[in-house]
Amino acid sequence: MEGDWASMAGRFLVQVTNAGGSPRHQALTDRRLFVLTDHASGWRERPPELEVAAQIQLSNIAELRPRPRTVFPRGRFDLVFVDGSWLALSCSFQDDMEAMVGAFRRR
Repeated sequence: MEGDWASMAGRFLVQVTNAGGSPRHQALTDRRLFVLTDHASGWRERPPELEVAAQIQLSNIAELRPRPRTVFPRGRFDLVFVDGSWLALSCSFQDDMEAMVGAFRRR
């Protein structure tokens, strides 16, 4: 993360953290980016219990910047806010990250 806790990235991170659970998924619509957390926990296999942890209007996002790596996480991208702050997110697969970045750029 780059930016202080009062920045857009800082406030977004606080929202995700306060939601509890494990951040597992991102979803991009024509108006917002959502981060979903999974509240299913424990040692046994359980169906996911997804809840919206945070959402941001696309007008508050300057860029989704791809940052693929040769090691895990290959699907990393930076969520850059209009105030210049940013934080790193990742998809399980590089193809998923590229699809999300591409969809954001085509909007």
